[in-house]
Amino acid sequence: MSQIYAEQLLAEGDIRKAASYAMISGQKSRAIEMFSGQLLHREAFALSRCQYPDGSSEVHENLSFWANKAIQDGNLELAVKCLLGNGNVAEAARVLSRRANPASLKLAADLASNAGLDQLALAYLNQAEEMRTIVVDSSQATVVNDDQSNQPVKVAETKESTTDDTASQQIEVNRAD
Repeated sequence: MSQIYAEQLLAEGDIRKAASYAMISGQKSRAIEMFSGQLLHREAFALSRCQYPDGSSEVHENLSFWANKAIQDGNLELAVKCLLGNGNVAEAARVLSRRANPASLKLAADLASNAGLDQLALAYLNQAEEMRTIVVDSSQATVVNDDQSNQPVKVAETKESTTDDTASQQIEVNRAD
């Protein structure tokens, strides 16, 4: 009886209640399918973790579905967490490298190195260094005049100082007398 009611609730769009009734009727896998079928991957994963051992194919599969959905949605950080949860370090590095900033590329290089993909790690590090160089080059600009005094100014030099992994730039502006 509760199986029929669970299906009716699912048809009406009350997914959480439908999954609850499926669980009551002993249909664990059907309850997980209800969540997964409605793209509620977090709920499907949580329920599969409660019902099956950590290394089971059900848990692994739901975490993979969640990672794929996160990639489609552009939530790369969540996808990386899911992939690392599944032990897929190499794929996590590839996904993280899509986020085109030096910090993400450096982390992707660390992940690739841990996965034994040294060539890929080196490529990510080179890409991160190129991005830092581009940022420094584009920050060197010449200002023609200052709006407040109408006197010409020039950018002297860009000095790059690094602290830990963070690069900061200092620009000296000299007023033309």
